[in-house]
Amino acid sequence: MKKFLTVILSTAIILSGCAVSSKDETSSDGGETQTEAPAQAELPENLESMREPIDALLMCSIDHEDFEYDVNNSYDFWLSLYYFAGLYGPKHILADYNDGVLKLMHPTVQEFASVLYADYDDLLELPEDMKDKVEYDADYDSYTFYTGDRGLCYTAITGCTDNEDGTYTITAQLLDTVDNSLIGSGTFVLTENKYISGIVDARYMYSISSFERS
Repeated sequence: MKKFLTVILSTAIILSGCAVSSKDETSSDGGETQTEAPAQAELPENLESMREPIDALLMCSIDHEDFEYDVNNSYDFWLSLYYFAGLYGPKHILADYNDGVLKLMHPTVQEFASVLYADYDDLLELPEDMKDKVEYDADYDSYTFYTGDRGLCYTAITGCTDNEDGTYTITAQLLDTVDNSLIGSGTFVLTENKYISGIVDARYMYSISSFERS
C-alpha cells in the first residue's frame, strides 16, 4: 500500500478547544524531557470542522518543503487535495473506502478543493507525476486516492481572531504526538465558502483564502 507520508507513521488528532497558553517542559516517567501540549484556541461552532483542512494543509506543506499554496499550481493543488482527501475523505457520506483506497466522485473532490482554496474555480488537470497517488476514472467521473497512515503527529489550533469582516485568522501548530515537540506551524485566513449553497449536507462552511508557513 502506498504510504501517505514519508516522515510519520500513525493517526492522532486533537479536536478539543480551550484558551491558548504557553508550552512548558516537564519530565516523563522515563526521564526524557517532554514538552507540555499547548492548549488549543476556542473556535466558533461554524469553524470547528475547519480544523481538518487546516491540519491537512499544514501537514502537506511540512512534508514537502517546496510546497506552494497556489490554486494555479497543478502539482501542489493536487498534492494538498491528496492529503485532505486521504485524511478526511473516508468519512464523507459519499466516499467509497477500503484498505487505503479511497474513491470519490468528481463533485466531492470539487467540494474539497473549494474548502482548501477560496479562489478555486475548477479542478486543474491531474499531473502525470501525481498519478501514483491519484487516478481519474472517466467512465465513472471519479477519482481514486491511494492513501496510507498519517503519522505520529497532531495539529493544535493555537489562535483564532475574528477580523470582523467575515474572515478569521487562525494560527496552528503541527506537533509530535510522543513528546509534543513542534514540527511546524502556519497562519491561515478563512472566508465563507462561496460554493456552500450548491453543496448537499455541507460540512465545511468556510474556505481557506490564505496560508503561510511560519
